[in-house]
Amino acid sequence: MSKLKPPFHDARIAVLDDDPDISIIIKLWLGKAGYHNVFLSQDQSRIMHDIEYEKLDLLLLDWEMPGLSGLEVLKQVRKHNKELPIIMLTNVQDRERVMQAISSGVTDFVIKTALKEALAEKVGKVLDKIKTKK
Repeated sequence: MSKLKPPFHDARIAVLDDDPDISIIIKLWLGKAGYHNVFLSQDQSRIMHDIEYEKLDLLLLDWEMPGLSGLEVLKQVRKHNKELPIIMLTNVQDRERVMQAISSGVTDFVIKTALKEALAEKVGKVLDKIKTKK
């Protein structure tokens, strides 16, 4: 786990992943890294509500989900919120996927096989950029 200090401990982070076990693990890892306002969801329509009304600082978004894919959710979010940082979580390292997500407005990627090592570091970097803009 990264020893980076979070840019701000009160960041509101949402995790949208259809696998509740992965979501819980992500929440635990982020908690150990100092991020304690982590909200878990498996419901794509609920996350759209949360983005609009809960003033989230960051969305961690799984690519592979039943119903709408993470890419489709990303596109929906960007129609209404161009500023919210979004880190895409995926099992597949595919240049075409990366290019699709970048053109749709993703902020960063984490490959799930490297999740534990990369997640806290990427979250810190993305939130640090937000902090410097405020």
